[in-house]
Amino acid sequence: MLKTGEDNYYFTYFDEILQIAKEYGVTISLGSVFRPASINDAINFNSKYWDEVNKNASLAKRAREMGVNCMVEGIGHCPINLIPEIVKKSKQICDNIPYRVLSVSTDSALGFDHVASAIASSVAAMAGADFITAVSRSEHLGLPSVEDLKEAVISAKIAAHAGYIARTGDISLDLKMASARSELGCRGSISAGIVPKMTEEALLSHKLSEGKKCTMCGEFCALSSGDRIKNENSN
Repeated sequence: MLKTGEDNYYFTYFDEILQIAKEYGVTISLGSVFRPASINDAINFNSKYWDEVNKNASLAKRAREMGVNCMVEGIGHCPINLIPEIVKKSKQICDNIPYRVLSVSTDSALGFDHVASAIASSVAAMAGADFITAVSRSEHLGLPSVEDLKEAVISAKIAAHAGYIARTGDISLDLKMASARSELGCRGSISAGIVPKMTEEALLSHKLSEGKKCTMCGEFCALSSGDRIKNENSN
């Protein structure tokens, strides 16, 4: 673009791209070049981000008119107190087109950006974001390993679930876990775990053979004590 002085060819040929997307059933994602790349960018928001949101809103409208599914990307590095307003305003401008975030809640979580992202993503999901992005601990270090990606996806799933609870009030999965813990102790309900297979693997390393006890409280297990008191009172 600097060499030719011409516009981004994706923008220049957007209608042709939409025709191809429609033919092959492709969903397009409208990127956000000016999303904040540091907390400072988000706090001292310049107009470029909102200019781009408005541009993407017009592109999304063209896609919708041609029958092509699309989503709009937004936010980036952002303190959590600003996330709800940005999500809601962006979705409003874009006529409620599905909205995706790739966020971290602090610049200083280097090596632990999966945690910073999970915090930001849960708030974004609560505020109305439709998609969140799995961010690995290696996000600002280098290419992630397979284990980094696995950890990132799990963190994102937990964030999405936390945001879903706050957004909808649906706590059915958590009630299932709480009820199962009352009956089974630390085991709870593996099927109610966000990552059931890993839940079961972790359980095997902490479960004690006697009753509901696990390595957290051992002989001082409150659930086992509660059962003993109930039995004594019933007798």
